This record gives sequence, C-alpha cells and structure tokens, in this order.
Amino acid sequence: EYEKECELENGRIRYRMVILDAAAGSRMYGLLKSTDAGESWQIFSRMPFGERMGMGIDFTFLDENFGFATLMHNGGDEAELFVTNDGGLTYEEVEVEEIRVTLSDGYEYNPYDYPQMPYEEEGKLYMLCGQGMDGDYEGGDAAGMALYESTDHGYSFTYLGIKKP
Repeated sequence: EYEKECELENGRIRYRMVILDAAAGSRMYGLLKSTDAGESWQIFSRMPFGERMGMGIDFTFLDENFGFATLMHNGGDEAELFVTNDGGLTYEEVEVEEIRVTLSDGYEYNPYDYPQMPYEEEGKLYMLCGQGMDGDYEGGDAAGMALYESTDHGYSFTYLGIKKP
C-alpha cells in the first residue's frame, strides 16, 4: 500500500512513498524503489525526511537522483518543499523566498505557502506556489500563483512574480 508513485524512463524506474507510521493525523514516510517496472521493490530509504512528518505528500524526480517532495500540513493549508540529489535517500528543506502582504486591517502574512512540484523549462528550474486549501487572497490559486526560479539546483527559490492562468 502506497500513497503516491512516480515513474522515470517510461516506467522502468519507479518510486513509491509509503506510510511507515502515523500519529495524531501526521504520517512518517519511507521510499520504495523499483528498477524493473514494478516487478520487485526495495526499501530505498526508511526515513528520507528524518523525523519530520506530514499529513500528505507529493513528490517527483527529474532524473534518477534529482527530485523534490512536499510534506503537507494543517489539512492542506500549507506545505514544506524538500530537495534530494541522492535519489531520495535523504531530502533537505528548500529555502523559498517569502512574499509578505499587508491586508487592509494591517495584518501581514505570506499567502503563498503551498509549493507545487518544481519543473525544468528551457534549462531553468521553476516552481509555482499556491495558497493551499485556506487560500483566498486576491482570488486564490484560480487567479494566479507565485512563480519562483532556482539558480542553485533547487536548494532555494527566488520570487519572480504572479503567474496568471
């Protein structure tokens, strides 16, 4: 039983995030890997995020070693982005530039707190960041998402602007 699967090389290489433990609505994940199109699986990493837990997960690999994952928190209101360069054996948290906005009542916060999976386009690495399940700032994700670029192979992302649908 697994929560999410990712495929490379037309499905020959496959990864699955599985739930190893759960408590109080949070889950600890492990990573399985197959190199024979899912015929057999091996435990690749028992704790790729260390002791960190989440309520849900998304992940992708851009090649067999380089990939990203998000751990969701607060019922989908926010998420943390992680990067791996060792095929998912370990992940480290990515630094994402915060966007601070001030509402009419003076309250200041970052509405763009739910990173999507980074992607490559014309040799550059980009990421869209949404507002999560609680997002309604300026029309929410349907009105636009924050666009980021990384120049250090995914260890940090810098805000470029709002990308409209």
